Amino acid sequence: MLAFTGYTTDPETGERLPPIGTLLDVRGLDALVEGGILEQTNWSGYPLTYVGTAQAIAEWLEQLPPHLFRVRGVGAERTQEHPQGIRLVDGEEAQRLAVEGLRGLDPERRIQVDLWDQS
Repeated sequence: MLAFTGYTTDPETGERLPPIGTLLDVRGLDALVEGGILEQTNWSGYPLTYVGTAQAIAEWLEQLPPHLFRVRGVGAERTQEHPQGIRLVDGEEAQRLAVEGLRGLDPERRIQVDLWDQS
């Protein structure tokens, strides 16, 4: 099954920004590029790379159906239930965390999204 794991960085400094997680489909990106909202900077090979504002990326993630987000591990307090300090979140919470992370940035901040093929 095709999937893409998404990471965000500052395109000028390389600073790591909030992760997107793994998506089963990246629908809608071509339309955002065609509409001039995002710029695709790597047209061949992987990762697929896009640059746009934090707000544009957050809005794109927000409109995706939650079932497209794969379960992911997030940091948690070490407890008997989470001895490794990691808990699993479902697609809906993974989506919420990705959107919240990007909404925590300046909405006009330009960010780079790298989508790595996980097929």
